[in-house]
Amino acid sequence: MKSLINFKKLINIRNLIIVALCITIIFLGIGFSILSVELKEKSEDNLIFDVAITKVVQNTSIKGDIYSPTATHELSNHDKTITTKLSLYAPFDEVSYTLTVENRGTITAEILDIIESPNYTTDTTNMLNISPVEITYYDVVGTILEPNETTEIKVVASYKPAITIVPRHFTYSLTILTESKAKEE
Repeated sequence: MKSLINFKKLINIRNLIIVALCITIIFLGIGFSILSVELKEKSEDNLIFDVAITKVVQNTSIKGDIYSPTATHELSNHDKTITTKLSLYAPFDEVSYTLTVENRGTITAEILDIIESPNYTTDTTNMLNISPVEITYYDVVGTILEPNETTEIKVVASYKPAITIVPRHFTYSLTILTESKAKEE
């Protein structure tokens, strides 16, 4: 008889252990669900907006006379501004470089504007100051950049044929202005 009572106690203890384990698994599942929802909400709060000029490639310069045209570049303003010091010496000199603009963030961004300083492409007074040199660049205003996407801007400074041949040395800056395109929900 004693063995039968001990056997029933063992079955009851085993059943209690199984029930306790099942309840523990259920609570772990509920806890994991709550934690994953909380982590998802927090990750959506940590959106990163970071658009920058990530690469400058100096293209081959075209030499119009004895001296080769030169350009030196410096990035500033958290890699949103490039300042270039240009030297062009004679007609047909040309310096070009390609900027790579990258969305290093986690949200979509739009290029709103490219600010020139000084404005040599549309401001007549500034254009006359560097004449006969002309600066052009590929306009990327309005370009939408998804995370990790890039676009390129090619900038060209060329010394146009002119009556006078005066070496031109000047500094030119481009600043990229961007805006977040995060989806409103």
